[in-house]
Formats: sequence, structure tokens, C-alpha cells
Amino acid sequence: MVTLIEPGGDKVGLSPNAVTKVQMQNVEHSNLEDVLLLEYDDMRGTRNLRGLFLDLDLAHTLETVAPASVKAIFSVGYPTAHGDVDFKIDDEGNATDMNMELRWVKLYLTPDKPAPLDPENRRPMVQDPKADQETIDPDGMSGAPVFFISLDASSQAHLGFAGMITHARDRRYLIYDGAHLRCVVDSYIDQDKA
Repeated sequence: MVTLIEPGGDKVGLSPNAVTKVQMQNVEHSNLEDVLLLEYDDMRGTRNLRGLFLDLDLAHTLETVAPASVKAIFSVGYPTAHGDVDFKIDDEGNATDMNMELRWVKLYLTPDKPAPLDPENRRPMVQDPKADQETIDPDGMSGAPVFFISLDASSQAHLGFAGMITHARDRRYLIYDGAHLRCVVDSYIDQDKA
């Protein structure tokens, strides 16, 4: 769901126009099948939704840049412990209204080596010790995008897509690799055109 605040202050949640569950042909990648592709039309009634989404080049992944050019890897998510959800319940026990206050957290990460209990097809990362961040309860960070900033040869900064968080424990995060997710999206677009 995409949430937005109307000009009068009302909060609105909009569901996607289409949802597609990913199906992998290669059995080795079957643990990537929990990815859902959500499609939103640019316009929903009188609302222009285009500005609610980040225009990102999915071809710019960690595989396409030299590791030394990566200056920061970070995720922005909404951990459960940092939000409040209140329901209004009527006399029959039905929810009649809901108010959500979600607080985002920026989490700096750095690549790590695979560990014995890591799921396959994931890129392991840990909280970056240089960022000097407190450990957060990772509940609610699943599905959060992971981005990176890299510098090109002329020292121009570029935003890249590293992947998406799927698992976490303590200060360790496992992500679907951005290159794998790009292949999934490209395959879906190619299939849709056929």
C-alpha cells in the first residue's frame, strides 16, 4: 500500500493496481519466490502518484561498480518498534478507523562474508561500525530497499540499488541482491510485452 496525505490533512492508503507473484524457473532460485511485483498507475482518480515513487536505474547495482568506489550503503525502513498503530473498534468488535504513525530509520550497512545459517541467494551485510549506530530490533525492516552511493572517475556521486532486506538478526542483514531483482523485473517486463 502507498500512503499519502491529502491537502486537507487526511491520510489515504492506496492499494496497487496489479500484484504479481514471482515464479522462478530454476529450482536453485526458488527461495526468491516471495518477491511480489506491485504496479501502480501514474494517475489514480485525480491523484498523481508518480511523485510518490523513486525513479531509479536498476542497472546501477553493486555488481556494476568497483567496490572501492562505494562510499556508503544504507537502507531506509520502518521498524515495528518505531511506530504506533491505533484502531477504533465499534461495539461489535469491528475496526472502523485506523491511525498509523510510522517512523523511518536509516541504517548504514557494509558487506560481510556468508555465515552458516544464512539463506542462499542473499547478500550478507552488517551494520556499518563506522556509522556508530545503535542496534535496532529489525522486526519490520523486511522488504526495505537497500541503496548505495558511489563515486565515478570524475568524483560525481550516483545512487545505486543494492537490493532489498529479507532476513535479519542482531546487527546482521541479508538482502536480495539488486542484480537478481533487476533480472526478475526485466523478465516480467519482457513477458508482459510478449
